[in-house]
Amino acid sequence: ANMLFSNGRLTGVIDWPHAGRGPRGMDVARMAINLACTLDVDATTELRERWEHTTGERHDPLLDIYALLECDEATGSAVPAFEALRVDLDGAEIRRRMEAFLADALGRMTVRRLS
Repeated sequence: ANMLFSNGRLTGVIDWPHAGRGPRGMDVARMAINLACTLDVDATTELRERWEHTTGERHDPLLDIYALLECDEATGSAVPAFEALRVDLDGAEIRRRMEAFLADALGRMTVRRLS
């Protein structure tokens, strides 16, 4: 799941498969999906808050939705990366967590006005 831990604490993120160009917030969105699956949606709030504090930017929840649409986890099948972390999730639990992730992102959406 591209996460490095030391003494039970997240210490780094590696994202070689998706390295490339695009909005920086997309990396936050992908990491949030990993946290939502391995922990819960509440863990994504801390990630977003720290990222926003560090960058001074607001994380766009639309990026969370885009990331969710392209991720393998959304299919509801067990993911080998989670199994390697000894996170035992069946398809129903992954689906429940992804639905909670989507509901959270939709709840953070704001109405945008065209100038």
